[in-house]
Amino acid sequence: MTSDDASSKEILCYGFNQDATCLAVGLRTGYRIYTCRPFAQCFAMTDGGIGRAEMLFSSSLVALVGSGDRPAFSPRRLCLWNTKKDHSICEVNFLTAVLAVKLNRKRVAVCLKTALHVFDISDMKCLRTLETAPNPDGVMALSPNEENCHLAFPDGAKAGSSGGGGEVILYNALDLKVLNKVVACRSRVVAVSFSRDGKLLATASEQGTVIRIFTVPAAVKLYTLRRGSTSCDIYSMSFNAAATRLAVSSSTRTIHIFDVSAGGAAGGAAGRRSNSSPRQGGNSGGGEQEGDVENGGGANKNGSRPGGASDGNNASSNSNSSSGLASGFRSMVGMLPNRVTKRMQDYVDCERSFASVRLRGSAGRSICALIPAGDSGVWTGKGGGGAGKGPGGRGGDESGGQGEDEEVAREVLLVVTNEGILYSYVVDTVNGGECRLDEASSLLMDPSASQEIGSELFVPERHAPPVLAGQS
Repeated sequence: MTSDDASSKEILCYGFNQDATCLAVGLRTGYRIYTCRPFAQCFAMTDGGIGRAEMLFSSSLVALVGSGDRPAFSPRRLCLWNTKKDHSICEVNFLTAVLAVKLNRKRVAVCLKTALHVFDISDMKCLRTLETAPNPDGVMALSPNEENCHLAFPDGAKAGSSGGGGEVILYNALDLKVLNKVVACRSRVVAVSFSRDGKLLATASEQGTVIRIFTVPAAVKLYTLRRGSTSCDIYSMSFNAAATRLAVSSSTRTIHIFDVSAGGAAGGAAGRRSNSSPRQGGNSGGGEQEGDVENGGGANKNGSRPGGASDGNNASSNSNSSSGLASGFRSMVGMLPNRVTKRMQDYVDCERSFASVRLRGSAGRSICALIPAGDSGVWTGKGGGGAGKGPGGRGGDESGGQGEDEEVAREVLLVVTNEGILYSYVVDTVNGGECRLDEASSLLMDPSASQEIGSELFVPERHAPPVLAGQS
C-alpha cells in the first residue's frame, strides 16, 4: 500500500507479509521491518527511497523497488535483497515502472502498467509475460499458498475499459495457464485478495459499496458483503488464517469485519462454502447493480451487532422477524421487472459486517490484517525477531487464568495508517460489535520510544477487559 498523506511524507509504502506477522515500511531514506506482535523493529536500511517493499513470510528475502527524490534503485528495477547478509541477491530491470510485486515460496509476480511478469523464485527466470488492460494502480493478487499458486488480475477483454471493466482473470502461476474468469462487478475492479489457502477470492470495485467472494478456481459466488451505501475507495481486504472472516479498510476510516464462515454470525446458511451449493442468486457473475441502499454494516452505538439483542429471547424474536420480512420481501421482488429484481435481490442477499473499528485522525490510506490472539512474529532475518513472551507473544498461559477457550474466541485486528501508526484491536469473534483498541505504536519514532509515545497519544478507554493469553 502506497502512502499519500502530506503529514506522512517520510513514508512511501507499507505492507504486511503473507501471514501478517511482520510489517515492511518503505521510507524516503530507506526501509524498515517490524514484527507486529510484539511490536519491534528488526531491520533497517538507509540507502535511499523505497517505494515497494514486499517480504517472503518471515524470511530474510525482501523484494524492493526504488522511489522518492533519492531512490535507492530505479523505479523500473526489482531488487531481491537478503537482509541477513545485507546485500542484493539479484536485480531485474523493466521497460516501465514496477507498480506492484507479490511473492510466495514458488513464484514472484511483477505488475507493470500493461503487463504481468511471472518468475520462478528459485532462479528468477521469467516464465511468462502476460499482456493486460491498462492497470495504473497495479491491481493484482498472488496466493500465499504455493500449492494453490493462483494469480488474479483485472481482465482486458472489454474494449475501452481501463482495468477490465469488472472482470478478473484467475491464472495458475505454476502451470502457467488461465483457470477461469470471474465477472465480479460492472464497474472497474480496484482490489482483489486471496485467502491464505488460495481457495477464496475477494473482489471490490471502484464504487466500494459491495465486496464479493468467489471460490477458486470454480469462480462460484459465495457471498455478497455490503460495506455501505455511499461510494468510497477500498484500500485493502484481508482474510483471517481460517478464511472465516474478512477485514476491509476504506476511505471512510472505518474497518469492517465480515463473518464468512458457514452459518456464522453474519447469517450465512450452512453449505455456502460448497462449490455445488452457491447462495441464492449466486453464480460466477457479479452483474447486480451496486449501491444506493441503506448502510446496515458495522456495530450500533451500544456496541452490539445490527439487529442484535442483550438476551436470547430478544435475539430469537429479532431473528424470526427478520426472516419473515425477508421472505415477504422476496415474494414482492418476484413481481417486479428483472432489472429492479436483480438490484433488490442483491440487497436481500447481502451480508453486513458483524464487527467494526472507527479509526482516529484524518482521512488517509490504511491496510488491515487479522491474526490469531497470541500470535507473535518470528523473523529469521538479521537481528532476530520478536519471538517469545510479551504482548501477544507465545509465552504460555500466564495471563492470570485466561483459558484456551477465551483465546480461541478472540482475534487481533492490525491496522496501519498513513500517519505512521500501527494499531492493534481485539476482535470479539462471538459477539462482534466495536473492537477494543489494545495498542498503538509509531512507525516513525525511535524504536525504543515508540511504544511509550504511542501509548501516551492513543490511550484506549478500558473497562476491566479480559487479558489476552500470553500477556503479563
